[in-house]
Amino acid sequence: MTRRKDRTRATLGFTMAEMMAAVSILAVMMAIAIPNLMAIQRSLRMMQLDAEAQVVYNAVQSRLSALSSTGQADILAGSLSSKPGSKVVAMPADYPDKSASWEDYGLFQLSSSDEETTAYLVTSEANPITSALLSGSFVVEVSPATGEVYSVYYWEGDAKCPSGGDVDYSSISGLRSREERSPYLIGYYGGSKLTKRARTAEEEQRELFSDLDLSLVNSEELYASVKTKGLGKVAGDSQRLASLRIDVTVEGESCRNWGAKEVWSRSYSPVSADPSTRIALSNGDGELDFILDSMRDGLRFSDIVKDVMPGSDITVTVSLFCDVGQDDPSQPIRTQEFQTNSLYESRDTSNSEAPKVSVSTLRHLRNLDLRAACASANIDNLDAFTYGFARYTDAEVTGDIDFDGTTWEQHPECVSIQSRNESSGNGFNPLASFSPISASKEMEATPSNVINGNGHVLKNFRISSDSNETGLFGDLFCTVDSLNFEDPVVSGKGDVGTLVGVHRTGSVRDCHVFETADGKGQVSGTGDCVGGLVGRIEGWNNIENCSSAVNVLGAGYVGGLVGDNPNSVSLENCNVGYYKNDFGRSWHVTVTGTGDCVGGIAGRNGSSLDGNRSLADVSGANYVGGLCGYLGDNGSINGSMVGEKDASRVVSVVGTGNCVGGLAGSNSQGINGCASMANVSGASHVGGVTGEVRSYSAISNTTVGNTASNTAVTVAGQGDNVGGLAGSTPGEGTGDVVLASVSGASNVGGLVGDLSSGSFSNSRVACRSGISYDGREVVRGSGYNVGGAFGRQAGSANGVTSAVDVVGGADNVGGLSGWSSGAINACSVHQNPGSGGTIEYTRVTSSGNSVGGLVGYRDSQNISGSFAAVYVRDGDNNGNCFGGLVGYHNDGGIDNCYATGDVGGWSFVGGLAGYRKGGYWNQNIAAVNTSGADYVGGIAGYDELQNDWGIQNCTVLGMSQGWNHVGALAGGVGSGHAYQPGANVHYVWNSGYNDHNNSWELSCRLSYDQMAAQTQPRLSVADTHPYSSSLVGRAFPFGGVWANGSLLPYYGDWPIVG
Repeated sequence: MTRRKDRTRATLGFTMAEMMAAVSILAVMMAIAIPNLMAIQRSLRMMQLDAEAQVVYNAVQSRLSALSSTGQADILAGSLSSKPGSKVVAMPADYPDKSASWEDYGLFQLSSSDEETTAYLVTSEANPITSALLSGSFVVEVSPATGEVYSVYYWEGDAKCPSGGDVDYSSISGLRSREERSPYLIGYYGGSKLTKRARTAEEEQRELFSDLDLSLVNSEELYASVKTKGLGKVAGDSQRLASLRIDVTVEGESCRNWGAKEVWSRSYSPVSADPSTRIALSNGDGELDFILDSMRDGLRFSDIVKDVMPGSDITVTVSLFCDVGQDDPSQPIRTQEFQTNSLYESRDTSNSEAPKVSVSTLRHLRNLDLRAACASANIDNLDAFTYGFARYTDAEVTGDIDFDGTTWEQHPECVSIQSRNESSGNGFNPLASFSPISASKEMEATPSNVINGNGHVLKNFRISSDSNETGLFGDLFCTVDSLNFEDPVVSGKGDVGTLVGVHRTGSVRDCHVFETADGKGQVSGTGDCVGGLVGRIEGWNNIENCSSAVNVLGAGYVGGLVGDNPNSVSLENCNVGYYKNDFGRSWHVTVTGTGDCVGGIAGRNGSSLDGNRSLADVSGANYVGGLCGYLGDNGSINGSMVGEKDASRVVSVVGTGNCVGGLAGSNSQGINGCASMANVSGASHVGGVTGEVRSYSAISNTTVGNTASNTAVTVAGQGDNVGGLAGSTPGEGTGDVVLASVSGASNVGGLVGDLSSGSFSNSRVACRSGISYDGREVVRGSGYNVGGAFGRQAGSANGVTSAVDVVGGADNVGGLSGWSSGAINACSVHQNPGSGGTIEYTRVTSSGNSVGGLVGYRDSQNISGSFAAVYVRDGDNNGNCFGGLVGYHNDGGIDNCYATGDVGGWSFVGGLAGYRKGGYWNQNIAAVNTSGADYVGGIAGYDELQNDWGIQNCTVLGMSQGWNHVGALAGGVGSGHAYQPGANVHYVWNSGYNDHNNSWELSCRLSYDQMAAQTQPRLSVADTHPYSSSLVGRAFPFGGVWANGSLLPYYGDWPIVG
């Protein structure tokens, strides 16, 4: 039964399960066997390709050996050498000698696709390479010089390129092992060490100059440069050295034939002596340089390159020859062509009517003076020569330029090897100093021509001349923009400035002169017209946004910025003593002149000074000013400052002669919105703002000193006409404030020494607050006419206040005016109000006669609505005519005025006037204690007139003391009688006041209450009387003091002007 089943199974075959198991086993076996079969197949294919590569290798080697034996290999070598990219520059990865110098083998690669070169290796005669084989492609690496084949790459149509695309040498040259080549089916055979070949003379020559660098340098010198390490070897080989030459050719505009080109050429040899070319060979740096233009004597472009126009654009061709080893010695090893400008960085002629040159080095800058650049060019008519050809109308600076050579040391390539320091190898400046440039004739054409500095800096320039017109430019006829000078030292005779000696036309804008440390920069001249930026201006355009921060020295017409500017050229927003107009970076400088017209900004200026500031200490003889020494008839000053008001920095303005001022020594036009923080001293005509005003003009809204910071200055004159604001003026002033001590001889005032006409209003002479009596401000004069505001006042005064003490040494001394013939309205003399509205007394003292709290000597005109709170004192107790308001009153009215304080003198001492000769008085109050030896009175010490002759409604609130002729109202009157009751003249009888000593005055006596009862309207009770403890709590007993139709302001209820 069992056998039957087996027999049945054999007949029927395998079951389904058995079939599936068998298939699975077969699949596994095939998965293992097929890759192995494929690998075996690829290996067999690579063996075939490598064998075919070997066939090519053997065939090429056989052919190459035949060529070498007949001398034809050199032909192949030349052919391969001429084909770009055929040389194998990198050592193959499988080369057996890694220490070998690969250049010694001269290996080249040639492709089967190159029919020209393969013709030498695959010929129809003995050719073992079958046609079938040639159906593939190959690259052979061969050395024709040694007749050896290094390797062969071989591939057929099934090959793949590693980088994609078609297979070529560059894509497979890095694949040397079979593992690297197998994925791409690239065959290979080779890799044996090559025989080192002997180099040819030509190859050695090529290698000798393989690093050859030809260049043209346009910097501090213009020179052609040949650099290569081979020069050091040539220097030791006499044969090669003798054959070495460099040809330099220059092509440019002809300087003799209009519109024509000129070609200049020269051959240079290191072994030939040619002093004119100054050739030098440096073995150390392997460099030969050939100068075409230099600042050194005899090496200007015009000295070397004859007949080519200096300043024109040129084409320079440099060729190196070395005959040894050259197949054709007439052919250069290298030739290179360059374009540049012969004198400048570049010259733009796109606008033929206005050529523009660019400068970036000292040489370029030096060459702006074509007469200097072409001085030895043997041109008969140099002016016509420069005008007709290498001209320029505009110039621009494209980089900072350093004169002292620091930049050259950092960049020694900017000069030729002939110009380098032998010990350091760095460049050096051949110029001991920079001679002033006389610009191209074309620069004179119009002020619209521009030299643009582009904000760059000329550093450490040493500019000197033994004649006039000294500066970077001797003179200029164009506009200059944005050019800066750092640490310049400039010296000459007259007309000296850092930028230009004489500026004949055009503007100067945004140019700055500064130093990096004290004393590093200076501008000096032995003659006149010396300025920090410009020596003298002849043109009619403006100087704008410029500054200077260096010391300036000269004779006359010396200025921190401009020496002399006599015409209508305004100086706007220009400053001295600040780094590039930066008020946060100030610099202390001095402006010194031994002659006349010296100023912080300008020595003399013919036009306006607007928005200028100076921090310079200024000194000179006559016409000396913190801004301008002498301001011409058309010159005004607006919004300008000397010193620093906010920082309370005080400078000095000193003149040994006359006309010295904090802003101007002398001026004609107005001064508005200015400030002076200067201690000023001189002889006569000395002022805190101006020494003298020559014609009618205004000084308005101008300050001297700084009340906000409590900073006072001094104004001192040795002679007459000295004022805190102006020494003398026939003009006017308004809104001015002076905080200064003022001293002089005669005509000395806190505002004006001599106000010969005109008027002053709403101005004041201040004193520092919180300062003791001994330390506060004083107006002091050793002669006559000395006043707190005006020494001599012929013009009018309205709303003028003085708070300073006044000390005189002779006659006519007053708290407001020493001598007065002009109207005085709403003016006052008093110290600053303290707490509670109280004020302090000022002091008016003199050893002479005619001394008053308001006016010393009053000649004519009216005094109205004015007030003086003073102590008036006789300096040596023998003076006459001392008064609370007026010392000596010759004529004119006094109305609605009052005086308070204390008056003491020898004789003729009065509460209102010491001596009254004439004039009408009405509605006045004397709250003054008077004392003296003879003729002492509450109103007047002596009155030549009686009440019938013009004295009405006056009241005394004081005490009179004396030896002889003492009265409550007057010590004496012209008729010998006292004032009469009909005049409504009274004095207050009160405890603590002396009784009258004149029985006729009894009818004029009133009590305080009686006087107050007559007052309409009644005023409120004051908290305190500011001057007398006996009147504390008592109201001012009158209807008020009026000025110009208005009540005067009050402290408490007691009126005070100011």
